[in-house]
Amino acid sequence: PGETGLLADPENYEQLSAAFVRLLEDSALRTRMGEECRTIAVKEYPLSLHIDRYIALYRQVLKPVAA
Repeated sequence: PGETGLLADPENYEQLSAAFVRLLEDSALRTRMGEECRTIAVKEYPLSLHIDRYIALYRQVLKPVAA
């Protein structure tokens, strides 16, 4: 918790509002979390993975249907 986001019980409005306020008031925290999220996204979900998945999806969708 705190590296890429804040945890709060979704049914606890006080925890949720405190997390939102913390993010609104702390630009350094928002920046740090955003940078860490981007680092993880680039590492774990490279463009090549998405391209391969799209190609497979297109091939499946465009495959001729047997009559």
